[in-house]
Amino acid sequence: MAYERTSVVEIDADRFDMESPSLFWNRTFDERLLRSLEQNGQLVPVLAFLQGDIPCLLAGQRRVRALETLGLPVQTLLIENVSPFERGIVFLESNTTETLDDGAIIRALRYFSSCTDDLTTVASLLGISIRSRQWNLLLGWLDLPESWDDLLAMGHIPLVLSKMLVRFSPEELSMLQEFFRDMSWSKNNAIHFVTWIWEASRMQDCSPSVLMAELGLDAMRALDLSPKDTMVKIIEAARAARYPRLCSQEREFRKRAQDVVAGSKWRLDQPDHFETRFVEFSTRISSRAELHDRVEELAQIARDRVWTDLGSTGEKE
Repeated sequence: MAYERTSVVEIDADRFDMESPSLFWNRTFDERLLRSLEQNGQLVPVLAFLQGDIPCLLAGQRRVRALETLGLPVQTLLIENVSPFERGIVFLESNTTETLDDGAIIRALRYFSSCTDDLTTVASLLGISIRSRQWNLLLGWLDLPESWDDLLAMGHIPLVLSKMLVRFSPEELSMLQEFFRDMSWSKNNAIHFVTWIWEASRMQDCSPSVLMAELGLDAMRALDLSPKDTMVKIIEAARAARYPRLCSQEREFRKRAQDVVAGSKWRLDQPDHFETRFVEFSTRISSRAELHDRVEELAQIARDRVWTDLGSTGEKE
């Protein structure tokens, strides 16, 4: 790097500019650091550069904040002639022990993408292989609006959706984003929801925005339900839009199955998504007497007239 180091100087903690974009991860101190500074003093200087007469921090957020709490000056190594790219590298190299999630990595890449067209130069510092699937997904995520980054950092949406999300228009993304802002989806449900909305909109030859409006998804969010129950209703609506015939078959099967096992302790399911004609009976027992009763019930079910019609469910489809 081309920057130059000067001597270590003391600077009052409250003088630092802590808002530099190169501080792309916010770091706070803990009691352990506070006690160490009280007992041993500051053993390692923080790094900064001067912008006019204002010291702009490059690395050492925790120490500056802790020393400010203690009312102590900050031992500071000033660096000159440091480019924006080098500022990010200094901060990154000063945090090599950090465990990075996808949200933290994206914050770093957002910063470096403003400094260079070649992000491969920082991939290894972030612990990522440029040949990995994760790297491709991260690069895809950078094509999304920055407002999605917080949802990724909070765990409300998985990185794996980046390749699907970039297919949506800015307007569609804005509408879709509201379904993740206040709800933390499981990875599978998030993937299913976004994928089904996209695919169903293609099937119906309409935009995802129009489809979501027709499904009344916004109205579901407004219901007085728990986040979990709201997500269940939304995902069911999206699935029904994507697989209308299958969902219709399932509803008809459930209705007929209830008739078949009515009054018994048996459960009847179609385990193969109607790809086969097999059905599955299940029950629970805790004694030989219960086993005898279940066998009698099953024999009665086999003689029931309604069972004759059950096999035809879905055949027309």
